[in-house]
Amino acid sequence: MEESLDRLGEAVTFALETNEPSAVARSYWSLCENLVSAGQPQLALRRAAEGARLTRDLGLTGTFAPAIEGCAVRALVRLGRLREASDVAERALGEVVERFFCQQIEIQLAGLETRRGRLAAAKELLGGLDAIFTTEEMLWSVGVLGHQAELAVARGDWADSLALAERGLGSRHTSGHESLGPRLCAIAVRAVAEMVEEDRCHGRRPDPASTPAKARRFADLADSLVTQVRARGGRPSPDHLGYALLARAECSRLDVSGPDPDLWERFSADRDRELDPYLAAYARRRHAEALLMSRAPRATAAPLLYEAHRSAREIGAEPLARDIGDFAGRAGIALDRSVPADPGRASVGAGFGLTDRQSEVLRLLARGLTNGEIARELFISVKTASVHVSAILRKLGVTSRIQASTMAKGILGDDRD
Repeated sequence: MEESLDRLGEAVTFALETNEPSAVARSYWSLCENLVSAGQPQLALRRAAEGARLTRDLGLTGTFAPAIEGCAVRALVRLGRLREASDVAERALGEVVERFFCQQIEIQLAGLETRRGRLAAAKELLGGLDAIFTTEEMLWSVGVLGHQAELAVARGDWADSLALAERGLGSRHTSGHESLGPRLCAIAVRAVAEMVEEDRCHGRRPDPASTPAKARRFADLADSLVTQVRARGGRPSPDHLGYALLARAECSRLDVSGPDPDLWERFSADRDRELDPYLAAYARRRHAEALLMSRAPRATAAPLLYEAHRSAREIGAEPLARDIGDFAGRAGIALDRSVPADPGRASVGAGFGLTDRQSEVLRLLARGLTNGEIARELFISVKTASVHVSAILRKLGVTSRIQASTMAKGILGDDRD
């Protein structure tokens, strides 16, 4: 990896000496793309600014200059500077005149819009990139599939996300290029984990397409792709290793003993080290969940959720911030330490003498959850959940869970989950 980056740096030097516009543009573009892939987004950002300026000076304003800025967008997204990345992408798209170069920017912008929660915009961008799939040799198509799979995750469409990840993993381009394979594996494992959890929450039998064994196969594949790089005498990039670790951590969510806090802690530390605040915030949210499910005190999970929520809000990842906030509320952890967790929920059912916790259980009853599922959701024992349900039935003056659920929906109205 170091040798290849040195060669690309030499190419830039030679191109500048010849002052040949196309050579200058192509060498900068390749260097910046590979710097991001090699886990050096800050250096990529500096070289992209330099390359875009020089390429404009050489008259390639509507082609390579905005393409190089597309590399800058990718680096900014990695660094969590989502708002700045959006500004750079919009400026570059305003200059570009050739569709091919426009696509390189739109690919990055689509992933950016997904993380910002602008899902309609992301869908529109990705829909316009379908032409990429008509050219089989183009590696960009696998990157587009990755963004489409992440958009499906953001929409909660786990089956679609899994299908898209599997399609990408079937491409002949995937195994040998940067982090594409392990990234798709991590998306696939998460999709399976979410499908299994959703089935559990609704008391359904797991879909045969979504089983722990299938998730493990994807995690094993991610490790295998890393091993292949080493077997060829190469060194896996930080993202190769990071996404393989993420796949393994996601897989642990399906363990009988619950998710592995150590794996999530390792992944969050890895993403901190590699300047990836978005995934670091996601990792802390999962780390907190794993701790609570292992019956660790809330005090050990609270700082992780504070930091994850702060970081997600700071970088502009509003969907992730909402998810962290919702999870913290269910766990009874106030992200603002000066107020009770989810104060609006304390009044639900207050007219019936329900406590705050009983109000929370009432919400879950309205969703049709069993005692075991309520216990899992609120990080309490099944026995404690049963006691709460019995108390709720008594206070509401009903004799069955169905009656309580029907009554709960009337109490909760539009405010229910």
